[in-house]
Amino acid sequence: MIRTLILTLALVFSFPAYAQVERETTGSVGGTIVNDDNITVTGAFKHVTDTGPREYSFEADLLYKSANGSTAREQINAFAKVNQDIHPKHYVQFGVRYRHDPRSFSSDQVVYSIGHGYRIVKNDRTNISNELSVGYKHGAGNYSDVVVRESLWISHKLNKTVTISNKFLIEQGDRTFVQNKAEIKYKLSEKTSFSIQDLYTKDWREDNTLSFAITFKL
Repeated sequence: MIRTLILTLALVFSFPAYAQVERETTGSVGGTIVNDDNITVTGAFKHVTDTGPREYSFEADLLYKSANGSTAREQINAFAKVNQDIHPKHYVQFGVRYRHDPRSFSSDQVVYSIGHGYRIVKNDRTNISNELSVGYKHGAGNYSDVVVRESLWISHKLNKTVTISNKFLIEQGDRTFVQNKAEIKYKLSEKTSFSIQDLYTKDWREDNTLSFAITFKL
């Protein structure tokens, strides 16, 4: 399964030649410590290459969470996506999502999906997009499923230093996976920012994780 995922990512991220290419790479670390028995550690990496008619993006994040001395969450997520414009507001998107969670019914899962994206609003201050796709999901323990994926991403700059965002994702099949990440980000400098994040997840269990993070441009 890992070899198939690596080959797919290599094909997805084979860049054609374009006149103008914009790239941005960021990383973040964070978490919360209430006491020795309640600890949250987070980390994230994101890279975006925008060629104009086509956008490539890769995101990865990890979460470790303990409550009352016991591990409550331990997961890794990675998502690669290509958006190909077919209209100023419409695009075709192909994505691959990997998830590792040793406490889930299937510890390693991969979803391959293809669908349609719609830019509801896109300007210098506000970005709102909706995506609907169909995917094939498989994982450890001979797990496989056909899923329908829908996401709604919202980002708005309140001013030059404060940005609020919300990313909602739902995958529906024999089992349902829901994730929502709300964030308030404060720009400290041209290369660093501070954020407060709330992550809601519903899979084998339902919980919220509130954490703080420092993000930096690489």
